[in-house]
Amino acid sequence: LNAADGSAPGPELLASGIAVFRRHYANINGREASEYPGVRAGLDAFRALGLPLGVVTNKPAAFTGPLLERAGLAEYFVVSVSGDSTANRKPHPEPILHACTVLGVPPEANLHIGDSDNDLLAARAAGCRAFAVPYGYTEEGPVDTANCDALVCSLLEAAQRVAEINETKQTSLP
Repeated sequence: LNAADGSAPGPELLASGIAVFRRHYANINGREASEYPGVRAGLDAFRALGLPLGVVTNKPAAFTGPLLERAGLAEYFVVSVSGDSTANRKPHPEPILHACTVLGVPPEANLHIGDSDNDLLAARAAGCRAFAVPYGYTEEGPVDTANCDALVCSLLEAAQRVAEINETKQTSLP
């Protein structure tokens, strides 16, 4: 709101405010970031399974790459799809479908792991399996576990479940 009279800011003031925010956010983006427990171990476990990994976020690309770099996580991902990488953002399936195309993985073979209902809705709309973690950024509150195939406490647990599924498939082959 405009501090002078309580009205909404005009287009010039709004654009100026957004530019200031973007400049300051870019400067601090990732400086104080820390990963949740099990993230790096989970990424290592997925890598050991030989699975290509991608990030699908609604965060703008100008912030996604630098955040992954500063956190030391960029090397794990083949593709990073940001909120402005496609015409639509999650919960629309387009960002996940784009990531699947880049990874060369059919959506039905993709596992999307998310921390919000937007993630789960996008995964379902894309035809993907979906796991949810109970932590992370979510505007709408805790994830609705009815929308996912499993609620996992960490990426490491997710990787362990995928390894078990893969092992079961291999041992059941004739």
